[in-house]
Amino acid sequence: MSRNAQIVLTTLSIGLLAFLSPALADPSGTGSAETDPAAFLAGETTAWRLEVDGVARRALVYRPEATTGGTGSGLMPVLLALHGYGSRAEDFSRWVDLRALADRNGFVLIYPEGLPIAGVADSLHWNPAPASENNKSSSDDLGFIDALLDRLDGPLRLDPARTYAVGYSNGGMMAYALACYRAARFAAVGIHAGTMLAGTAATCQPEGRTRLAVFHGTADGVLPLTGGEGGLSLDAITTHWSGLLTLTERPGLGLVAGAVERRVFGVAGSAESSVDENVGLVVYRVHGQGHVWLQFEIDSHSADDWLWSFFTRR
Repeated sequence: MSRNAQIVLTTLSIGLLAFLSPALADPSGTGSAETDPAAFLAGETTAWRLEVDGVARRALVYRPEATTGGTGSGLMPVLLALHGYGSRAEDFSRWVDLRALADRNGFVLIYPEGLPIAGVADSLHWNPAPASENNKSSSDDLGFIDALLDRLDGPLRLDPARTYAVGYSNGGMMAYALACYRAARFAAVGIHAGTMLAGTAATCQPEGRTRLAVFHGTADGVLPLTGGEGGLSLDAITTHWSGLLTLTERPGLGLVAGAVERRVFGVAGSAESSVDENVGLVVYRVHGQGHVWLQFEIDSHSADDWLWSFFTRR
């Protein structure tokens, strides 16, 4: 799928999430597979299927060239990369190819795939809310993510203290949901061109302190900074999370570098000289960029490299 096609499909995501059919089907067939470590070869991507509560699900799993996570424990850090509305895992992995980043840093890279809306072509999506009678989607994506990590833990020895997620657009909505409902599992999440649904915010009670990095373009015409159609504005999201995590802004770490603006929020009373482990929220506005995976540099580092360094500060 081209970028333009993906962007057009994503324009439908907010509205369609409000009218999701309860009947969902798996696009890739049925069946499940339990694997051993030999099934995941270093430097290769494995298409992996599993069954969750009777529903066939799938993901792409990349095992890096490095086989340990650098702590001496042998446990592997893991990053989930969540696609936007209407995109398959393969499409997203080609567009946002993080394999080189995984090789440099020795983490397992997973591209999970959402489920389609019954009867709607090209409608793979994430349901960023827990199951309830008011939720018109029956896709249990929180349960899927839990099962995916649980079943991959055996063959890949995933590090529970270094589990992260990054999402684009509708995948960013899901990343916010993981920060809300799976904070005990995810140490940090990143959001590219995503929004937080008002319904997710209303029920957001994290058991833990997931750290967040948010990237948004000022020219995003699909999910604009000002919010709308059930999505919060970037300012409202910033206020929500800084209040929820009891963080205070660090003006000295604010940044205006060319087209990039940054706001940093950290734990009150902690050192304020750097973006360290006490920083719980960083928000980037990138002027002139639209509804895309944000590309820019900070201190000669790409946004992707910066994000991984933010994730792993401890």
